[in-house]
Amino acid sequence: MRGLTPSFLALVTALSLTACGSTVKAQHHDSGTPAEETPPDIQVTVTTYDFGTLPLGERVSTAITVYNYGSEDLVISSVSVDAPFSVTPSTLTVQGNSSSTVTISVATSDYDAHTNDLVLTSNDADTPTVSISLSVVTVTDADGDGHALIAAGGDDCDDEDADVNPGATETYYDDVDENCDGESDWDQDGDGYEEESHNADPDAGGGDCQDLNADYHPGAVDTPYDNRDTNCDGADDYDVDGDGSRSDEYGAGTDCDDNDPDVNTSGVETFNGKDDDCDGAIDIGASGAGAPYQYVGVGNYDHTGWATALADLDGDGLDDVIVGSPNVGASAPTSNGKGGVAVFLSAPLAVTGSKISDADNYFTGGGTTDLLGYAVSSVGDFDDDGVDDLAVSATNTASGSGAVYVLSGADAASGGDTSSAVFTLTGASTNAAGRGLGSEIDLDGDGVYDLVSCYASGSNNAVALNYGPATGSQAISASDAVYTTDGTETAFYRNAPVGGDIDGDGYDDMLLADGASDYAATDGGALWAFFGQSTRYSSSGAVDIETAANVIVSGDTASQGQAWAVGVGGDIDGDGDNELWVYESGTALYGIAGGVARRTAFDPADEASVTYTWGSSSPEVDQIRDIGDWTGDGVSDIFVVSEDGSGSYGRSELFSAEDWNGGTFAERSDLTASLLGTSADSNGNLGYGQSATPGDIDGDGDMDIASGDPDYDTYSGLAYVFLNDPAE
Repeated sequence: MRGLTPSFLALVTALSLTACGSTVKAQHHDSGTPAEETPPDIQVTVTTYDFGTLPLGERVSTAITVYNYGSEDLVISSVSVDAPFSVTPSTLTVQGNSSSTVTISVATSDYDAHTNDLVLTSNDADTPTVSISLSVVTVTDADGDGHALIAAGGDDCDDEDADVNPGATETYYDDVDENCDGESDWDQDGDGYEEESHNADPDAGGGDCQDLNADYHPGAVDTPYDNRDTNCDGADDYDVDGDGSRSDEYGAGTDCDDNDPDVNTSGVETFNGKDDDCDGAIDIGASGAGAPYQYVGVGNYDHTGWATALADLDGDGLDDVIVGSPNVGASAPTSNGKGGVAVFLSAPLAVTGSKISDADNYFTGGGTTDLLGYAVSSVGDFDDDGVDDLAVSATNTASGSGAVYVLSGADAASGGDTSSAVFTLTGASTNAAGRGLGSEIDLDGDGVYDLVSCYASGSNNAVALNYGPATGSQAISASDAVYTTDGTETAFYRNAPVGGDIDGDGYDDMLLADGASDYAATDGGALWAFFGQSTRYSSSGAVDIETAANVIVSGDTASQGQAWAVGVGGDIDGDGDNELWVYESGTALYGIAGGVARRTAFDPADEASVTYTWGSSSPEVDQIRDIGDWTGDGVSDIFVVSEDGSGSYGRSELFSAEDWNGGTFAERSDLTASLLGTSADSNGNLGYGQSATPGDIDGDGDMDIASGDPDYDTYSGLAYVFLNDPAE
């Protein structure tokens, strides 16, 4: 045993055991002999130390004493320990027969229990290393409610409040999550939406109008007419369309269609197959003001809507809208302008109120007085590429010669103009070529449509026939066939030519009418028919129409005005042919069944399946158009456009196929629907320029129409699109 000095022995004797460990001391005896040199001898006050239980992040330190019982210096080369414990200093020298301290610290950074060894490495040959076992635990249930906090792997969401834990009772609407379920304190029924007084925004998960009933919340389906606001939108449960008018079906109000916000007792009756104003009459007295699409001219005297047409020019299955404005650029209402043609593509159409110059394609005449757009027509597939083509006329090119241009559908839809026409028909002096254009007529049944163009020939009317396909430029006089009449009535231009299979042989027929023809009597009127056949019609020069065509209707009384207007309708009676409609000036409109009997002359009054008599106050009919199945009964209806109407604002009338085989009716009292211009709507001649054929513009399967009012707003003009939505 190493010798110790008496003073150091006294120091050692005074040491006692600590709470965490005992001081390891050697036993010495004082011999009274002189001290001798002894090597370093390390001893520490503790062998274990427990820091106890500490809050997370708290730092605690303690000091231990290191003794050197030898007389030589004790060199501790390393004092080391792993986290979360640390020690200072990391090295030290303890002189002989003395002591020094080492500070041990701990800082809790997680909720694990830690036990690590503090190791002192020295030059004590007998005991080169001494270890002290350290331990510490982090507090996990500070509030003592029996639930460890979540961060420590427990389920207590607030470890500072003993009243908050998964076993507590939830008190709603105090912004405290007492039961630690993580759900909103403002969603008592657990439907995912907070009570509206706390959070009124459904997009932010609020707006629950009944927070004790999970069936009520903004995301719920609201069944109408059950007096329950299950979707919490605050809307009237008896006003589903939100137009401010309650449904009459449940005895709550006067709205005759509570699924359409445009239909109610304050609605504007529009030509669309619906009872917009809930007066019990569908489309009676309809206004152009309610048309969903309206396109305006760019100048004061454009006469926009003088002509309109529908054709699927881009081949997408939807019909596009073509508008002719022949007086674009005119300086006065009676002056000629260069004119323009606008192509509005469907899917979707340009917004209502757009100018014609804002169309998908808009082009004007090359000369300042060309009158381009006097007539526009869906000529059908004239160039045999499988897509509808567009025919347009400029009746005043070359000082009145006129021209007809056929543009391919693709070209018309994507920026083409008259210079890119696939076929051009030019008139001679004063021909005014293109004053009338046929629509979708295939006379020879080859699947390629033909071009039929009206023009003036001296003091008479004339018509030129060009079979498709054709390309290049050609004089109108060199057409495949040319026929002239003996009358000058302008109804020939505005009404003719029309086409359809009226004799049931599978070929389209071409009909031309002139209510002022002198065929059987002065101004008696006549209707000529060129019946379709595989052999093409031809002529070398102009031929008298009366010798080339079948005269199937004629007036035998002076000024009778028979065949003043003629139209070909759909197959109303279901026998495979088109029906024929003939208007006798000031007298009646006759609906006549098609069939082989139409190949020979007949009296419309005797052959009519239905007759609508005209009164003295009724305006003359200018155009007769097949409007498709407007009323939703499965068969086509007929639409007549008057030259002017009550107050000269424009008047058009629809006659339903439901009256077929029904006898005689009065036009004013038995019409099915009417479209009336008004001074309040700035109309001048609403309905003029009606598209020759209907088309499906919006893709709903119902036929729609385009129409115009070239005199709108003092001749600026307006084009209308009416979408059909027949009542169920």
